[in-house]
Amino acid sequence: MAGTAIPDWLNIIDRRMKTRRKSAIQFVKDADTRVAKIARGIVQHHHDDDWFHRTRAFAELNLQLTVMAREALPNDEGFRPSFLGHILVELLLDGILYRQQPDLLDRYY
Repeated sequence: MAGTAIPDWLNIIDRRMKTRRKSAIQFVKDADTRVAKIARGIVQHHHDDDWFHRTRAFAELNLQLTVMAREALPNDEGFRPSFLGHILVELLLDGILYRQQPDLLDRYY
């Protein structure tokens, strides 16, 4: 599970820090199973992001949540409403999917 979250975690810590699919794919069969699992999670994250971020639903919800966040916290200089809108769409979807089909979470991770 941590592997799928690493790309977003690193973006929060430092926007310039990136995990690339191309780099992670080299380690998906690493002898150290911990390294392999993390690498597979990173690859899965990029696979899922690739298709999901191109959907109309994501674009519309991302825009709506970004606007709502910007209106709720207009004077915070360090605030990144577009990033918050993006993450909120994903977290809310995860929550809904988990409530509707909790068994899928274990299969995914």
